[in-house]
Amino acid sequence: MNTPCKAREKFRKAIERNWSAYLMQNLEPEGFSGLNFSLATDKKEAVADIRAFEKNENAWEDLAKEFGPEKIRLEYKQVRWREAGGSRTIIDKAVFLDLRTVLLFCGGESFWESFDRARRKLSGLYAKRSVEFITKLSKEKGLLEDPESPEFDQLIALVDYLKERKTVDCYIREIPVLGIGTKFFERHLSLICDLLSIELGRTIKKESLYAKWNILTPQFLVRTKHAQNFLPGLPSDLALGIPLESLKEKPSSLIVIENVQSGLALKTVPENVPIFMGLGLAVKRLAELSWIKEVPITYFGDLDAHGLYILALFRQIAPQTKSVLMDLQAFQAYKAFAVPDPTNPPVGGAPIGLTSEEAELYEFLIKNKLRLEQERIPLAVVEEALGGKRDNVAEPE
Repeated sequence: MNTPCKAREKFRKAIERNWSAYLMQNLEPEGFSGLNFSLATDKKEAVADIRAFEKNENAWEDLAKEFGPEKIRLEYKQVRWREAGGSRTIIDKAVFLDLRTVLLFCGGESFWESFDRARRKLSGLYAKRSVEFITKLSKEKGLLEDPESPEFDQLIALVDYLKERKTVDCYIREIPVLGIGTKFFERHLSLICDLLSIELGRTIKKESLYAKWNILTPQFLVRTKHAQNFLPGLPSDLALGIPLESLKEKPSSLIVIENVQSGLALKTVPENVPIFMGLGLAVKRLAELSWIKEVPITYFGDLDAHGLYILALFRQIAPQTKSVLMDLQAFQAYKAFAVPDPTNPPVGGAPIGLTSEEAELYEFLIKNKLRLEQERIPLAVVEEALGGKRDNVAEPE
């Protein structure tokens, strides 16, 4: 039986599922042509429980009275149900005549205000922008609905600023659009590229946006221990951030450590072997080094899904990379220090690029929602695995 509650649920799900299309169809309130909802009354069901049927009819009539005949119109039809006393007039359909009424019916005042706020923002662009441009924005529900945030207007202003210039030759912070900062730029980078592509009629990709407009960025620094391998004359025990473009000299080998403190604490690694630390997902930037595929590389990261994912990502750049202490055996040896992992794994199954032993650990970790930080493994054990040796190797209990 199609009750008002069922209609409300059906309407709301349809609108939320097709939010963008519904917005585009109703950029102007007068464009709304009405919404018909057929009660499609089933005779057998109605006759089987005539009281429930009549209660539903009353509920629809109460709803129509609540909104008024200019908002919801009920259309009736004559039926002959011998089993229910003969002829009777029943509701055939409910016609929602007003866009606001539909939204109020679906979710109350807040649902209507949220939709109307988004609609008005897009309507303001209707005479100035292409349908493709507006359609793209119509999919940005959060950006359109927020009553407090100025980010929608800032985004349009930024796109216009870039569209009118071949180059900006400055840092993001210097772009003269009120409220624009690095975080804003990064948060909306994909959308900025898409809108510029529409406006300029050519594809603007995320990777090329900075270069095309000469948007200046801070140097990418790689935290490096044994930095003298790249900058001769520095003390051998010095660790510092080196600009990526300064890492030109090919080392004999390389160690990459996920955790900065773990890298700094290493004492037995030979001085001619540089140690890169704390890169996280930014390991992909090392692809810019001309020698990265040509030297032996050892990697040690956290024994969790993200640490193994970073390793797999790094192997796309440097497939010769070997890991240490990143298998199930190492985890089991120090499982007393493992903790629950509250994060979602970056991918469901083991990512491509892991060895069978590493993949086994990955599957175990996501199944059991566990993680073991690399700092929990005794430093002497790590140094021994890396080829060094300390006298005080701690054995797990």
